[in-house]
Amino acid sequence: MKLLQPKFLVPASAGLLLSFSATPDRVAFAPEKGLSVTRSFETRVTMDLEDMTLEMDGQDMTAMMGGLPEMSMTTTNTVSVTDEFVEMGQGRPKKLKRTYDSIASNTVVDVSMMGEGQSNETAASSDLEGGTVVFSWDDEKGEFGKRWADENETRDADLLEGLEEDMDLRQFLPSADVEVGTSWDIPTKALLSLVMPGGNLGMEPDDMDSDMGDMDMDQITQMFEEMMDEYSSTVEELFSGERKATYEGRREIDGTTYAVISLKLDTDGTVDLSGMIEDLIDRMMEITESDVEVDLTISTADLNVTIDGSGQLLWDPKRNTFASLTMTNDISFSVEVSMDVDAMGEAHSMDMTLEMSGDTETKISAR
Repeated sequence: MKLLQPKFLVPASAGLLLSFSATPDRVAFAPEKGLSVTRSFETRVTMDLEDMTLEMDGQDMTAMMGGLPEMSMTTTNTVSVTDEFVEMGQGRPKKLKRTYDSIASNTVVDVSMMGEGQSNETAASSDLEGGTVVFSWDDEKGEFGKRWADENETRDADLLEGLEEDMDLRQFLPSADVEVGTSWDIPTKALLSLVMPGGNLGMEPDDMDSDMGDMDMDQITQMFEEMMDEYSSTVEELFSGERKATYEGRREIDGTTYAVISLKLDTDGTVDLSGMIEDLIDRMMEITESDVEVDLTISTADLNVTIDGSGQLLWDPKRNTFASLTMTNDISFSVEVSMDVDAMGEAHSMDMTLEMSGDTETKISAR
């Protein structure tokens, strides 16, 4: 007697494959207590001047300067830290010891105008380099406390204020187990962490005194930190659009299996900077203790930003920490400002436009 096989029946091997592919994977931050990881961050930003106009009281100042200059700027930031997970909490460390192995920044500006070119290079570093900081989670405050690991540390305690504990790329991860093809939104704060890994690391130009006349660099740094917090919602507006992470499954690379997450950015935003500019000028006047009264009226101050990029995050499912992240972006921005200024008995109007474009490249690795 011949048995008929139902048409809907699939081979056992195919069934096992389908069952495996439909099983959700856990991609979560959960390193073992005592694990030590060294992380290296490198970010390069290159921008070229596309267009610029400047009018004072209706007079074209750009033409008076000989026309539009050619200008390009490249900034490279590198940071390396060694983290020891002293004690683990739920989804984050409870106690983390971080040594700042190296911190450096280098900016090169090339300008060519009327047949003459000039190149300027500025290096920056941080007194934080070589120091070790302990981050301890405070349940009552809902934040990390920070202190020097060495009680006899002579570095300035102000260096601790702007530091952020999360250098694990935790904000890029899904909130639940995922199947292949699952996508989720990347928070704006996660993108900003690529620009400033570890928060404010206290970098200052190597050839600049901390006190420039009436302008104290510590006061200026604190001012910008406060303004970043106050205008965080404004920064959010610049990243409207697609900010997607997608789980691509597990892949073996050089003998090691990783969970692969693809990253995609297609964002653009416009924000009104008039309130921020007025606030900035008022604060600068306070810092310099200037007696000059300035009456400023801003009619237009728009910043337009477009970012188109992609990247890949490799997650180590054995150590439950990230292995690497690579990302490249094409970026362009434009600024339009119109204002009236009355200072020292003189009134002037100013109109300015600025357009720049370029690209960014981010490379992050852990070992």
